[in-house]
Amino acid sequence: MKAPEYVDFDLELSPGDDGGYLARVVFSPRGEASAAVTMPYQGAELENVILKLGRTRAGVRSLNSPQARLARSFGQRLFDAVFAGEVGTMFQRSLDEAGDNGAGLRVRLRLGRVPELADIPWEYLYSASLGRFLVLSGDTPVVRYLDLPRMVAPLRVSAPLRILLVVCAPIDLAALDHKDEVARLERELDALVRGGSVVIDPLPDPTLAGLRTALRRGEYHVLHFIGHGGFNPDLGDGILAFEDAHHRSHRVSGADLGTILHDHHTLRLAVLNACEGARQSPTDPFSGVAQSLVRQGIPAVVAMQFEITDAAALVFGQEFYAAIADGYPIDAALAQARLAVFSADNDVEWGTPVLYLRARDGRIFDIPGTPVPAALASLAPGADPEAPAEPLPEPSQPVTKRWEVTRRTFIRAVVGGAVATAAVGTALWANSRQPDGMVEPDWAFETGDEVYSSPAVADGRVLIGSVDSNLYCLDAATGEQRWKYATGGSVTSSPAVADGTVFVGSNDMHLHAVTLDTGRARWTYAAAGVIHSSPTVSGGTVYVGARDNFLHAVNAAEGSARWRFKGGNWFNSSPTVANGTLYVGCRDHEVYALDAATGRKRWSYTTRSTVDSSPTAALGKVFVGGDDHDLYALEARTGRHVWAYTAGGGIVSTPFVDERVVYVGSDDGNLYAIDADTGRERWRTATGSSIRSSPAVADGVVYVGSRDSSLYAVDVVTGEIRWRFPTGGPIDDSSPAVAAGSVYVGSLDRHVYSLPV
Repeated sequence: MKAPEYVDFDLELSPGDDGGYLARVVFSPRGEASAAVTMPYQGAELENVILKLGRTRAGVRSLNSPQARLARSFGQRLFDAVFAGEVGTMFQRSLDEAGDNGAGLRVRLRLGRVPELADIPWEYLYSASLGRFLVLSGDTPVVRYLDLPRMVAPLRVSAPLRILLVVCAPIDLAALDHKDEVARLERELDALVRGGSVVIDPLPDPTLAGLRTALRRGEYHVLHFIGHGGFNPDLGDGILAFEDAHHRSHRVSGADLGTILHDHHTLRLAVLNACEGARQSPTDPFSGVAQSLVRQGIPAVVAMQFEITDAAALVFGQEFYAAIADGYPIDAALAQARLAVFSADNDVEWGTPVLYLRARDGRIFDIPGTPVPAALASLAPGADPEAPAEPLPEPSQPVTKRWEVTRRTFIRAVVGGAVATAAVGTALWANSRQPDGMVEPDWAFETGDEVYSSPAVADGRVLIGSVDSNLYCLDAATGEQRWKYATGGSVTSSPAVADGTVFVGSNDMHLHAVTLDTGRARWTYAAAGVIHSSPTVSGGTVYVGARDNFLHAVNAAEGSARWRFKGGNWFNSSPTVANGTLYVGCRDHEVYALDAATGRKRWSYTTRSTVDSSPTAALGKVFVGGDDHDLYALEARTGRHVWAYTAGGGIVSTPFVDERVVYVGSDDGNLYAIDADTGRERWRTATGSSIRSSPAVADGVVYVGSRDSSLYAVDVVTGEIRWRFPTGGPIDDSSPAVAAGSVYVGSLDRHVYSLPV
């Protein structure tokens, strides 16, 4: 069975009105949504459910036991309450889209703002429409996601994968069948151990001193703890029972254990096979053992929220590591372990394990000899960064599966009044500035779906793509449609125009070349992934990145491949070419400089996070933003770091350089003006939401879109807002284009706008 791949469905719960809660989908394949939630179980009723589900020491029962029926009714009421309205609709649409493309949907619960809800056994969520518990399918894993102020970088592990096995059996606590569990664990991993891929090191001295010694002398990737655990409500902290020098129990808090493990940076996974290792305080989201370890930098922790029987623990440990050995991501491996417990006629203990995941993906290390999907290549060792561009294989059959991802959707609210839908080319508002600093558009054109694409203006035409899969050509003066060209997928890429041809990427995994005059196809070039990157044309070559981890160079005249360069992850960034060198960012944290003619790497610069921003080459430097909040200035010839300016949020916006000033937007909602020579801030201007749009400068004005549903015109010298124009939805990736006295921009309200400058 092929190891699954996932897309994320991020569900955040926060305090709502009148003692209720707000469920908000902050990210999904189909966009955002929200709904008010009234929890179906509270107080004594919830405590009674937890007591019945959690106290399993009586042993294994049948699948039709009262506990099993309680788990189903509880899980269904919980699901119906939280996945109500728009949230439930978004979940089903996201699940359908993921399934159509051979992927699972990872449900990431964000409970940091409501720690009082963390003790709810969310692992029993049951969908009546699906007819199953979510966690009992590898298609819908449920993980607890903790928001932390830092990124968790993936670790590339070469053989062997080292597991530190900590077995604590204090003589003053009840005996556990740990010997059988250890024996079965060693048997399951025996083939990998004999092959040199895995090493299991038992901790000979299960004390804190022994643990510190082992960590000082060795490098470990997994900590597997077998023993007793619990939660101390008086101290508000979880505990694990280590041994002291006399083999009696030494109770260690999660905070103390996290402090000891913090500096062991290769440790990527902790498995706490101990009771109640996932419990926490109702007022502190980091008070449990598992939560403390995640807070101290361990990307993934599996812990138990209730007591767990020896029988269930044995089955769980065996199947969990077997799935990891088969190359499964952590959450998918956990699903296999849950199914194994379920299949052993165990009514409810499959819901006892809880996964806290802080890594970008469940595949937190690569076991040699197991396949790593291309979409997750950033978590694998990757290609030699010094290797030349890879020769292209012979053309293959067209890809029939399309990966349609709309990265965000919008709440259909209107800022400052309703935006009326009008016929193409009709002026909706008078062309006059208002006393409150607003401006009215010359025209608005409605597409069939959201507009992430940025407009390109050429020969009196506006070219722009839409999520409705079309590339539109509009009359720049009137907004009338001249033609539209249908691709096989959403068009979030921005078009480029050269020599009478329009080039644009599509989620159908193709780069399209279309005649400017007629909109007829000249050629298409097949990549192996979605193309969100926008093409750049230089010297008869079209350069574009794709989510197949390649930067493609294509002959502009005929669509044949010239070369391609492999990165360690997707290329969402759009390339720029200057003086024979191509510059591009990558989600593998790198900024690359390539020879534009051959694709050979000239240099690369490593940032602290993904780079979706597109570089700008000017003044002998390359300016580019990162998701690590930094705007970088690099020497164009060598890649040497010149300066970095730290904003208050990630930078996806592409910098615009004018008169030795760099203008760029940030996810913190600010538009920044930075001195290009020194990296010092000249001014910043706040909007009402994040800025992913890239600024454009013309005649002393900076134009930029914001996700607060407005286009802003800002004075280049003072940073003062001259005017703003409210659209009916956020302006996301669409960046304004200025030409012939007008500024053009797209919005998630499905419209393209023309405004006077």
